[in-house]
Amino acid sequence: MENWIFDAQFFGNLNDDYLFKTARIKAFLKRNDFTKFILVSSKGMGKTLLLRYKRDSIEKSSKGILLIPQNETADYVNLPASLSKDFHSAMEERVFWEDLWKLSISISCLLNFTIRISDEELKQAILDIERAELPDQMELELKNTFTNKFRPQRRPSEVLDILLQTGKSNVENLRSSALHTLLGLFNKHVSSACVVFLDSFDQALMHNFSGNLNIWSAAQTGLMKAAWELSRHNTHTKVYVTVRQEAYSSFDDTERLNISGSAIVIEYSQDDLKGIFE
Repeated sequence: MENWIFDAQFFGNLNDDYLFKTARIKAFLKRNDFTKFILVSSKGMGKTLLLRYKRDSIEKSSKGILLIPQNETADYVNLPASLSKDFHSAMEERVFWEDLWKLSISISCLLNFTIRISDEELKQAILDIERAELPDQMELELKNTFTNKFRPQRRPSEVLDILLQTGKSNVENLRSSALHTLLGLFNKHVSSACVVFLDSFDQALMHNFSGNLNIWSAAQTGLMKAAWELSRHNTHTKVYVTVRQEAYSSFDDTERLNISGSAIVIEYSQDDLKGIFE
């Protein structure tokens, strides 16, 4: 008897038999359309499946685009198994996660990107990296990417993991010393099409912070705001993320209306549900 797969992360080859397309979903999946990159729904409504279809569509129709992660369908986020409780109060603040995800995604894009610059630009980039006061490992890897030496093509969540494990005081130093500098390097040197896919953050949060709805909500909306800001300021980049409906509904920010224009909220009418079963 054939095994049933309930998690879209583990599907094999995609085909249209798996997907019921509403008008909104058809518009989202349209080739070369990058206007909607925040996927919102309740649990089990198909965020991961839609994200996989979108990546597949981009991969097939748009040559020369850097996709991150390069050899997986998405960055299925995991968090460090144990985190100091010193972090917990800061993790209840959306801006904490927004800053960390901006750092992590920017560094990941730089580590995956092939950078070709002049000797003068290289000197300035190395000075900027040193001024950011990153962990030694991260500093070396970024220097290697600018000098075209070997460096791991890290996923954003891998970078996040490394940053979190440096400890609370170091993370706060990074937010003040590195964020502006790294965003500058990201905006200047990620200079052709790059698309990032992040998924399952809500599940990682539930696993690590079960029962703490403040962290669960703040972390997801922080990721969403970071994805929107990075995609807005670097026009070569789009950061696709999935967010639970409950967290999205709690988002209270002056940019909420603008961000909603980049979101697709997955909902099904009664007729849609009938069509799915049929």
